[in-house]
Amino acid sequence: MTSLLNAHERMGIRVLYWGQFYPSAILEFELVDYFSSPIIREGNGLYHVYYAIAKADNLNLGIISGDEIELHLSYKTYCNALSALPTQMKTPCLKKFAKGKNLYMKISKRNSREIVVHYQEPREPTEQQLKEAESLYKMVRLEHGLKIK
Repeated sequence: MTSLLNAHERMGIRVLYWGQFYPSAILEFELVDYFSSPIIREGNGLYHVYYAIAKADNLNLGIISGDEIELHLSYKTYCNALSALPTQMKTPCLKKFAKGKNLYMKISKRNSREIVVHYQEPREPTEQQLKEAESLYKMVRLEHGLKIK
């Protein structure tokens, strides 16, 4: 992993959009400080932008476990996938229980409009991960003219 991200180091981070996922391939990520991630408008849609760490290899996408990723998930698609989860999977990941934590998740693409969340679990972040996420989120907010937190 890089030390604190700056604009030059960010170029080494893989940018991945949910539309690039291959159908039915299960992807594993750890979203870092996921409640702090910005929501941005790109084209006709809204996207959550997450600083994520790959937790499993996915050779179709050129991802190796441990890779740093700027993950763009469609806001509507992701919210629909979360609403379909059973209560016991949603509750531990609510803001009041998991603010400031990472979210380990297994997801796949069902079709061009849907993703499926197979599993999610809050995890404790490292101090380094929080600093890098804060740096990336700040850069994304600046690029899109959003308020800096």
